[in-house]
Amino acid sequence: MLGASIYFSTPLEENERYLKEISLFNVKYIFTSMQIPEEKTEQQLELLKKFISVTNRLGMKLMVDISPETFRKFNVQKEKAIDFLKSLDVKCVRVDYGFDYSEIKDFSNEFEVVLNASTIDEDFYQKGLEKGLDFTKLIACHNFYPRKDTGLDKDWIIQKNKKLKTFGLKVMMFIPGDEKKRGPVFEGLPTVESHRSQSVFTSFVECLEDLFADEVLIGDIKASRKELAKIKDYIDNGVITLEVEHLSDLEYIDRCLSNRKDVAMNVVRCVESRTVLKKQDIVPYNTVQREIGAITMDNERYGRYQGELQIVKRPLEADERVNVIGEVCETSKGLLQYIKDGTKFKFVGVDKDENNHVSL
Repeated sequence: MLGASIYFSTPLEENERYLKEISLFNVKYIFTSMQIPEEKTEQQLELLKKFISVTNRLGMKLMVDISPETFRKFNVQKEKAIDFLKSLDVKCVRVDYGFDYSEIKDFSNEFEVVLNASTIDEDFYQKGLEKGLDFTKLIACHNFYPRKDTGLDKDWIIQKNKKLKTFGLKVMMFIPGDEKKRGPVFEGLPTVESHRSQSVFTSFVECLEDLFADEVLIGDIKASRKELAKIKDYIDNGVITLEVEHLSDLEYIDRCLSNRKDVAMNVVRCVESRTVLKKQDIVPYNTVQREIGAITMDNERYGRYQGELQIVKRPLEADERVNVIGEVCETSKGLLQYIKDGTKFKFVGVDKDENNHVSL
């Protein structure tokens, strides 16, 4: 489900450290490109061999983005391309413009093949079938868009991905990193424009839940451990991690909670607050208007509902029976829509360090 990216312009030692770190977080695919104009080419081949060696050793697949120009650059004849890639121990290639159907088929007999999603339409699919392509063994990967405002429209990509899946293709997308952006623009590397300003975790969840993606790759040079940890907990345990502020009841921090299976329209209702974590004698305080993301607890005036913890999904008026005890951070509010029947969730506090990193 989760992938990452490394680049030739990043020092090898830094790439190796990052690969070892992310290998602990269920990372499967690692993207790299032989086609980026800003990347120096003098030592690319030797570096590529090292990239492949490290990723193979860590049980990850290096997906090498290639075009006919890649082979011209290394003075390799097109008919020798497969032998060249096999000699490097390549396992996965993303074939861009310039390869015909028979060449793609030949690649697919030797490697895991990823197609540029932008090139795939009904005509490509039908002609590919005629040439013997098995689309169920192929993957469609969208581009990333370094320049601000050029990322794809969310509604368009939903329709595109639905169509790609009718062809039997798995779908890959890119989301930005949060710790170190790739130059020369340094504005993130998303497929979808709206992800440029979202957290890594929120974008990851949205790709899987709403955008019909199967694999999500972090396009930038580095993502933080805090975001990778959230993603791993989501993949392994189905837990939605919410960053929170000003939470007065610290007993709820870092504890696995769950929404009721009968989903309320306006709020998330925490099951454990009235079973495992029963609270008594809760006096009314801070009974103010409840905005989206407000974390509330019913006080003694609500009788048998006393102690129920909720997260507000729609603005609600003040109620003297309901205390506001904290709030979900702005970066996590978009995740509330993914807390459905029985969904597990967790609150994590925000440290006061200069990076505002979450304590995990």
